[in-house]
Amino acid sequence: RADLEHSAKEAEKWRQMARNAAIHSWKGYRERAWGKDEMRPVSGSAGRVWGNLGLQILDGLSTLWIMDLKDQFNEGAEWVEQSLQFDHSGFVSFFEITIRGLGGL
Repeated sequence: RADLEHSAKEAEKWRQMARNAAIHSWKGYRERAWGKDEMRPVSGSAGRVWGNLGLQILDGLSTLWIMDLKDQFNEGAEWVEQSLQFDHSGFVSFFEITIRGLGGL
């Protein structure tokens, strides 16, 4: 029984660390690259453009929901409702849009 209690405490510690990392990442993306497909982790600037669809937001929605980060999820959902457009005239990565865009929704 003591092993199970220790394991549960350890799991909770790791769950909280993962949740805090997600909050930190979302905040950085929100402040530095909101609506962009990707954010560079070191510079915090916008990264590659895969379809100009805010793929970082779309990709994160399901994770935010599962992690019970409803405020962050609602921010992303609001962006989808108000800003998501499919009229990008440049390069579009079908693969990235499929796994990150559709997968996130």
